[in-house]
Amino acid sequence: MINGFVWLLVLLVYQMGWSKLCAPLSSGLTFFLILTIIISFIIGLFSVRRNVVKFLPLDHISLKKMSFLMGFFYALFIAESIAGGGVPLLGYITGSILITYKEFGLPVVHVILVNGLSCLILYLFYAYRSYEKGRVRKRLMILMAIGFLPFIAMFNRGAIISILLGMFLISILSAKHTLLTIGKILVGFLIIFFAFGFLGNLRSGEKLSNFIMKGGKATKEFYDSPFPDEFFWAYLYMATPLANVQNTIDKVNKTTGDSEDLENMILYEFTPEMITKQIKGDQDKDKTYKHHRSLLKVSWLNATSVYGRVYKYLGWTGMWLMFAFTLLFIYINFRIIPKTSKWFIPALITLDEIVIMNLFDNMFIFMGMIPQLFIFVSIYFLSKVMFRK
Repeated sequence: MINGFVWLLVLLVYQMGWSKLCAPLSSGLTFFLILTIIISFIIGLFSVRRNVVKFLPLDHISLKKMSFLMGFFYALFIAESIAGGGVPLLGYITGSILITYKEFGLPVVHVILVNGLSCLILYLFYAYRSYEKGRVRKRLMILMAIGFLPFIAMFNRGAIISILLGMFLISILSAKHTLLTIGKILVGFLIIFFAFGFLGNLRSGEKLSNFIMKGGKATKEFYDSPFPDEFFWAYLYMATPLANVQNTIDKVNKTTGDSEDLENMILYEFTPEMITKQIKGDQDKDKTYKHHRSLLKVSWLNATSVYGRVYKYLGWTGMWLMFAFTLLFIYINFRIIPKTSKWFIPALITLDEIVIMNLFDNMFIFMGMIPQLFIFVSIYFLSKVMFRK
């Protein structure tokens, strides 16, 4: 169901028309989105009636083990900082950028750090929502705050938004007064959207009015709205992926494909990048993505959603195959871990994050999200083997 909610929200936001980059959607894309939204809601409602997901509080958490893990990830972060000669945030603040957020990190180590620390913070928040009061709750808050610092120092806005999104979903799932909780969190997200724009302005090194407003081609509708300019960042990041999909459809105009197109789509869109790299190498990947970048509205708004590249392989067939793959991915991962396991909630929330973040890019291949789901599933199976009677 969450897949339907995400794309319905995007469709509504897109209609606000705050940027000239967001051209009117074609009837074909509009029909595809509306139909997939309806199908997602129908399947979701059917699933909810049969398998009600309830918040299962943790009955115990070892703060000593959590602190040890936090220390381990901090050691990795310090090693990366030394290797990089500093952290991106200091460079952006001082104006002397020695290393950007995209360049920061050591191969393999960075994947372990980002994904492992994200999983740890999510699990700590799960524990935090399980305890109603006491010193344990306060120590969990301190650990979570400490866990956020490396992401801030790395200027990794994507990871921060992803973690906050996971916290939002856990809060909704565990809320006793759902509507009140949703209201508080929505206010919180408005603050986050503003901060997102402020940090985007800081990272750009230019005044927001001279960069994002002109580059994003803000319309009169946005200028007349009561929202501060910082919110334009959030709008662009939500709406332009869909604009890039429409631009791809207009430019490629593909109606069919062959077996090679299908093979490439499976390899580049359904297979994690780490595996694809071993099969094809960086050269073929760079060639494929170079063609993809030529289909963007503007080069610096390169988010294309989960559907952004599949159309150029097989046209509308590729779009429907990606939608079917999304539903299959959700179904399989939803069924792997029993709902009675303490690893079910973190894995479910991570799965929801992947589905939601598909709005921006194809998370099925992205090594910044898929490993997190793999971590929770692996821990579940390892715990079964280690503690079976």
